[in-house]
Amino acid sequence: MKKTIVILGSMDTKGEEYGFIKAHIEKLGARTTVMDVGVVGPPALEPDVDRRAVMAAGGGDFDSLVAAGPTREAISPLMAKGAAAIVKRLIAENKAHGLISCGGTQGSTLAALVMQELPVGFPKLLVSTMASGDTSRLVGIKDVTMMFSVADVMGLNRVTRKILARAAGAIFGLSLIHI
Repeated sequence: MKKTIVILGSMDTKGEEYGFIKAHIEKLGARTTVMDVGVVGPPALEPDVDRRAVMAAGGGDFDSLVAAGPTREAISPLMAKGAAAIVKRLIAENKAHGLISCGGTQGSTLAALVMQELPVGFPKLLVSTMASGDTSRLVGIKDVTMMFSVADVMGLNRVTRKILARAAGAIFGLSLIHI
């Protein structure tokens, strides 16, 4: 059976990077499900699960919250709750076999909240600038795998291409192991 990797992140600010990860995962032979949790602008990478669906699954109304003017910090917990609910459903339906996300402080914090809600043993990979410091609040007591991004995840360059390509290979490999 072909594996499916969920790609979770802000497709408005990191669409190029997630498009790169998506291409590498698909080149390895897996399918992808792109889930958008961005709130800044239109997605640069077309998601399979859009931000409104994620927010609705978290119990909020995206358009109302954005129109009210709250910051990403106020919206992120609802996005994390919705993303976790959707990924758990996909896992239960055998439609998700791994999850990858990348980013800085805000993106990593949201992704970590989602990953901490997922079952032990389900592959979770977080590529983050925060991986070089104290990651205890990101990992918690779950089996979240972290990879240091070395450089800010802001565009593709010779460093980020290497790191993100290896991260795509890592989550693909982790998804193949079935116990």
